[in-house]
Amino acid sequence: MNDRTYFESLTVSWFVFWRIELFTFVLGLIAAKAGIRMEEPFQPIIMALGVFVIMPILFRLALRKHYDGFRFQVVR
Repeated sequence: MNDRTYFESLTVSWFVFWRIELFTFVLGLIAAKAGIRMEEPFQPIIMALGVFVIMPILFRLALRKHYDGFRFQVVR
């Protein structure tokens, strides 16, 4: 099995990171515009949405993407 280089790991991390930041920013804008305060009832809902809906989608996109010089292959 091939090990990823530091640059390859950084490329995949950046692919996921900026999309998480974009989602957080848009969610913050929506919450601010609607006047929703991120207190007790909303914080667990937002965390669950991010962990169980957004993150699997982002990881699936990261695994399917063809990067320059490498790609992931899932082996069962």
